[in-house]
Amino acid sequence: MKNIIAILFFLMLENIAMGQPEVYIVGGCGIGNYYSKRDPIVTPYKLSPIFSYSIGVNAKTEMSKKLKPIIGLHSLRTGSDYRNTFLTSPISFRFHYLNFPIGLDINICGGLGANASIYASFPIAYDVPKFQEAKKPGMDFGLIPSLYYRFNNWELNATYLLGFSDAAKIGHLGETDYRLYNRVFHLKLGYRIHSMSTK
Repeated sequence: MKNIIAILFFLMLENIAMGQPEVYIVGGCGIGNYYSKRDPIVTPYKLSPIFSYSIGVNAKTEMSKKLKPIIGLHSLRTGSDYRNTFLTSPISFRFHYLNFPIGLDINICGGLGANASIYASFPIAYDVPKFQEAKKPGMDFGLIPSLYYRFNNWELNATYLLGFSDAAKIGHLGETDYRLYNRVFHLKLGYRIHSMSTK
């Protein structure tokens, strides 16, 4: 999956560079948490959301009146707080990722639109509990659907990141399922700093 996303990223980058790119500075915040497939009876722990934020750059170019390929480079901070019946205070999971989304910008009507992207994220810093059998955290990948409203050079986005890989790489410890999948909701504000569009 990592190789597929890398190939698509560079193909999209080439396509945008040869077109009429629009470049946006984007920043936002919201909540980050994990989704777990555990059985709540067998594995009675609780995951609590934390404050999450990101900042980065998006570039897009016009394919048609309704579609624009889009790529991005974002710094993303997210994680969760873990509790169970044996802990007096929560255990913190904190990750700082470099996130590379690639996808399509879809204009619905006027300034209203949607975005459908896949992404690859690489942890550049993290603080996780020291489980004896845990592997070193690695790449995460998944989907980022979003809705936006664009007005002049400004763009307001509501995004939801759905991770498909075990973020902490803990897996199963005995009968306990510690597989954790990123879920991040952000409200973001973008500003177009460059456009070569003749329209």
